[in-house]
Amino acid sequence: MHIHMINKNQFESDLEAAGFIRQADDIIGKMKEYVTEYAASSERFLIEIQTVMNEYKAVVCAMFSTMEIAGAKKDEKHVEFEACTVLCE
Repeated sequence: MHIHMINKNQFESDLEAAGFIRQADDIIGKMKEYVTEYAASSERFLIEIQTVMNEYKAVVCAMFSTMEIAGAKKDEKHVEFEACTVLCE
């Protein structure tokens, strides 16, 4: 299945602003896994990863939505990044 993130630049920019750009690949990997296994045609979903920053535990939460695009192939999904939040312990 081909998964296309419509606004990857915004995703990377938001993660960089929060100081978590190194976690981008982990989040994208989990997003693709979720979309491949579970996502419906139009759905919002949350991906969370745990990490450490400056000796503090942090949870990076990224909200995505799958989108139906006219003319898209059957084995193709389009995903839009909506927002990210960081929770520190």
